[in-house]
Amino acid sequence: MSSVSLKARRIDVPDSFQAIQDYCWEQGWTDGLPVVPPTESLVREMLEGYGGDPSLSLGTMQPRNAQATLEKLAINAVMAGCKPEYFPVVVAATKAALDKDFNLGGNAATTGGAAQVMIINGPIANELDINGDAACFGPGSDPTRPSVELYV
Repeated sequence: MSSVSLKARRIDVPDSFQAIQDYCWEQGWTDGLPVVPPTESLVREMLEGYGGDPSLSLGTMQPRNAQATLEKLAINAVMAGCKPEYFPVVVAATKAALDKDFNLGGNAATTGGAAQVMIINGPIANELDINGDAACFGPGSDPTRPSVELYV
């Protein structure tokens, strides 16, 4: 994977945690929760276990009409605090959200207060120890938090 070229633009920010948080806030990339800087090495690590061409587009993400490439998903997953082993779930959830019957553009742009929800079940939920029980969004549910933040 390291020989594969990553195409996303690079941004130089001051080498300070707070400066990075402030920059992400100013760009509208965070809701105020801390952001993990998506360094090239972390993005490559996220992509490594999944495989595939980083420039592969899963489809057009509404309402911005942006291409949801594996590289862009990996960047966002890193920023949300996902671990590489969670990335296949992120890709699967993105594929589901891009299905025309889901109507992502309508859900994302409505003024009616719609919320997107991911239900992760089966062997992968057990393997990643995803809490689907009481207080699943609370403390002690590491895989759930970044997956939720990625789509908020």
